[in-house]
Amino acid sequence: MRAVTFGVVLVVMLAGCSGPDSLPADVGCDGLAYASPRGGDWDVYLLEGEGSTRLTEGGGNEVNPTWSPSGDRILFTSISDGNGDLYVMADDGSDVVALTSTPEFESSSDWSPDGSTVVFDRVVDDDDDLTDIDETDFTQVFVAPLGPPLGEAVQLTTGEPNAKPKWSPDGSQVVFLSWRDGNAEVYVVDEDGSHQVNLTNDPAYDVLPSWSPDGSEIAFVSDRDGHRQIYVMDADGSHPTRVTDLPESTTNPGWSSDGSHILFTVEEDPSLIYAIPSTGGEVVEITEGFTHDCRP
Repeated sequence: MRAVTFGVVLVVMLAGCSGPDSLPADVGCDGLAYASPRGGDWDVYLLEGEGSTRLTEGGGNEVNPTWSPSGDRILFTSISDGNGDLYVMADDGSDVVALTSTPEFESSSDWSPDGSTVVFDRVVDDDDDLTDIDETDFTQVFVAPLGPPLGEAVQLTTGEPNAKPKWSPDGSQVVFLSWRDGNAEVYVVDEDGSHQVNLTNDPAYDVLPSWSPDGSEIAFVSDRDGHRQIYVMDADGSHPTRVTDLPESTTNPGWSSDGSHILFTVEEDPSLIYAIPSTGGEVVEITEGFTHDCRP
């Protein structure tokens, strides 16, 4: 596995749908940044209440939006000509600034709690041939001062692919997925790269971790019960509990800003974003999209 992507093709029927492009008040998300291909290419949209606003029209594919801690800027990835770079923009789509412009592929990213630093994943080329991504090229986790452009990047992980990092709310740790054990597991590492710990320790496929707003829990995707569903565990990896119980596979968990709900994706045609209470319950349709993040 190299530059890491995830996806399944499926059909879903879910009860309790509110209809597309709607943010129910009880979901606890007053502004949802999300990526959708509804306009042709993938772009970042902002959903507030009823209806969405398209924020990017760069001509490439803009994905993986992440809110700044202050809730007024959005990190995202723009992919064009087979390469991905990180950008930041204001919450109305203005003031777009490139953070990276490298031959490497940067993808998922997240802000430190104080907004000064970015954690992200990047394809690392071990044979100095970035025109040919091959078995020597692994995705790794880095941190760098925000910039723009990003300052000097420090690599936190090595070896088999490590990706999809998320900063803990207190800024002390980064959670990510790793293939270092021969299968996909959720790991956590201190912000300086030390004390890398496997939190899931399960032969199943465990990926896409996301911290709860208070840092006490981590949502993730696992197929340990047969197919991919959303689980929540304590921040130390204990007490994993299945939250979704759907006949279809799910992906991309992310928390509402008040911690009351978990938003996730069921990939259909088109892919759709749903919300469920963080302890389980009725599933509600939010909008057409894939990657997403609630305004803090």
